[in-house]
Amino acid sequence: MAATRFAPRPRSGAPPNPRGRVDAPVETAPRAGQHAARTRSLSRAAACSQLHFQGLWPGAPSRPPSRCLPWVVCAFLIPAVAAMAQADGETQGRASLGLYADDDRVTVWSPTVSASTGLGSAQIDANASVDVVSAASVDVVTSASPGTVSERRVQLGATLRHPLSDIVQGRTLVIGSTEKDYHALRAGLGTTAELADRNFTVDVQVLVALDRVTSTIDNGLSESRRGALLDISLTQILDPRTYLDLILEGRSMVGYHASPYRTVPIRVPQSTGITRLPEATPEIRMASAARVRVRRAILDDLFLHVSYRYYLDDWEIDSHTVYALLLWQAAPSLRVGGSARGYLQSAASFHSPRYLAQEGDAPRFRTADRLLGAMDSWQVGLTTDYAFLAETRVTLNTSVQRFAYRDSPAQTHRWALRSSLGFEQTF
Repeated sequence: MAATRFAPRPRSGAPPNPRGRVDAPVETAPRAGQHAARTRSLSRAAACSQLHFQGLWPGAPSRPPSRCLPWVVCAFLIPAVAAMAQADGETQGRASLGLYADDDRVTVWSPTVSASTGLGSAQIDANASVDVVSAASVDVVTSASPGTVSERRVQLGATLRHPLSDIVQGRTLVIGSTEKDYHALRAGLGTTAELADRNFTVDVQVLVALDRVTSTIDNGLSESRRGALLDISLTQILDPRTYLDLILEGRSMVGYHASPYRTVPIRVPQSTGITRLPEATPEIRMASAARVRVRRAILDDLFLHVSYRYYLDDWEIDSHTVYALLLWQAAPSLRVGGSARGYLQSAASFHSPRYLAQEGDAPRFRTADRLLGAMDSWQVGLTTDYAFLAETRVTLNTSVQRFAYRDSPAQTHRWALRSSLGFEQTF
């Protein structure tokens, strides 16, 4: 028996449900060293139960702590894989290769594999991914470890979905990642309920977060961060062709938020010298966001997704994100589309590219991180989805993105290319 699947039942001509979140939680780009943001494909977002490690907020650490975390995740992942081997339901396998490359000499290759299967009335998802980063960017050459940086990040995850009733589904998930200077764990519970004759869906997910920060240049450094994440999604079918979504996010993290590699220039008045001090940020960060999305079937073979997201945190950063996706079902097995995305962000209250202070009187909080400064970006992309041999699907996504950093003299802008090739097989 295949796993029970819970989603608003699309009526004739209704827009298809996107796999995973269409737009990323925050505006970041892959960087080398601590707190690099990572590329993710839509298939990977779905495989990770819509949890994105590439930032809970602007400038957030992208690595999702202690070296035992891979074993914690494996303890959950291995039984899931073993259960798949004995599954009697439908099994789907997915593989994708993502590429991020920009004019700041940062390249990220991201191979990902995942699988989903039914086991009785339950569904098990397991996934694994690797990010291979090579960089010689401004982030590297202005930090404590200049030169070209190469690093690798491994992420494992598993989700167990199980029906609680005819209209309610529960899930348990765990995701962990590790690299040479950052380790992270996310674990939690979620539930989905279909109400009003399955025309209204409520999804709630709560996660706990544990992060551990180390340093490749300071063996004595070991800092932690912990917190909680809450996501609430509401979906209403307005008519046979239209969905309306409201997504609410809450984040609370306590601990080390700075980068051990980043320093901040401090200039003393009436002096030509500049002192560089370690970055220092508040230990507590609380953030919230709300997103409204409309998905509509304009014609039987033409679909439009439009969304707006507003973000605000207690570091006085706020941001606005607009997104549009147009999909055309060119043939029964072929779907093509185009997307556009715009982003605008204000600076943190304590951010400055350079500080002016008397000797011994440096600001308590200080950062020159361009992702915590005022910035904006735009992105345009193309997507192709082709199905053949009944149970096989191939997807290709390509986009161009431009970042503009208004408070970063070292780099005022960045161009980036994002591309991913995905393969999906149903058994």
